[in-house]
Amino acid sequence: MAQSTAEKTGVNSVIGVAPKTEDFVLEAASSDMFEIESSKLAVERANEKTKPFAQQMLTDHQKTADELKALVTSGKAKATIPTAMSSAHQ
Repeated sequence: MAQSTAEKTGVNSVIGVAPKTEDFVLEAASSDMFEIESSKLAVERANEKTKPFAQQMLTDHQKTADELKALVTSGKAKATIPTAMSSAHQ
């Protein structure tokens, strides 16, 4: 997936400039996918003290992923939801 140079280098964060919508959607969706998949593993394999936190992470990130998809499909965010995590999140 293509990212602008500013997003690849993190310049936007350093100079306080908001990312392009497409860059934000790509990063947010990929991050949610990572959190969802890693939380699923934690729910299955973690100790009993960690499992409730993992379940909460799973619930929270599924909610934000669904909200992001709704914004994109409604046309409020001009972008495409990626179908797979970025290589950094993989």
